[in-house]
Amino acid sequence: MLARSRAGSFNFLRLIEHDDEVVVTYEMTKPNGEKGRNTEILRVKDNKIISVEVCFGWDVLADH
Repeated sequence: MLARSRAGSFNFLRLIEHDDEVVVTYEMTKPNGEKGRNTEILRVKDNKIISVEVCFGWDVLADH
């Protein structure tokens, strides 16, 4: 799944729902072409996000 914003584009690699949590891993491409990857864990209650843990990721090399 690909999304675009002013910050660049995002390719969602992993979306896992378990109980009241969703785990999301995405790869982003910045406007300058650099790539990075992050994972976030979101807790949901009553259809609202109540907390977010961000595991700041790593740079993705051009040949990957």
